[in-house]
Amino acid sequence: MIKLFVKHLSYGVAWGCFLFVLYVVLYDSFGIKSIPYFLDKPTVHAISFVVLGVGFVSSGIVYEIERLGFVLKLIIHIVVGIGVFMLVLLGNGWLSEASPSAIISNVIFNALILFAVWIVSYIRDKKEVREINKMITKKNSMKPLDTE
Repeated sequence: MIKLFVKHLSYGVAWGCFLFVLYVVLYDSFGIKSIPYFLDKPTVHAISFVVLGVGFVSSGIVYEIERLGFVLKLIIHIVVGIGVFMLVLLGNGWLSEASPSAIISNVIFNALILFAVWIVSYIRDKKEVREINKMITKKNSMKPLDTE
């Protein structure tokens, strides 16, 4: 279980770092200055993105708990992810100086990223299940038949 936790934690850190770089590149490329203080504190924002990645991605460990139904797992994942998101937003004051349109665009942007991360994870997991099923099928086809 610890190995699984470390795996999810490292995925969360990686996604947080990736999203920070993506955020900076997109905002810089399109000249969007809706959050003018963003580059004033790059370390704080980089750490915040890592926390967001850990909150969203690492909370996906809930899908490893077999006794919970899929809908409950999804609800837990979303509640934890959005809870971490709101704490980071409020803790950094990201909402205090932004215009309503900037807040809405940021929420939409982050919701799209959450959806993309969920889709990528879903596709990855489906692929992993297919590979495991192939290995099981192959292993079962190699077993000698019982002659009893």
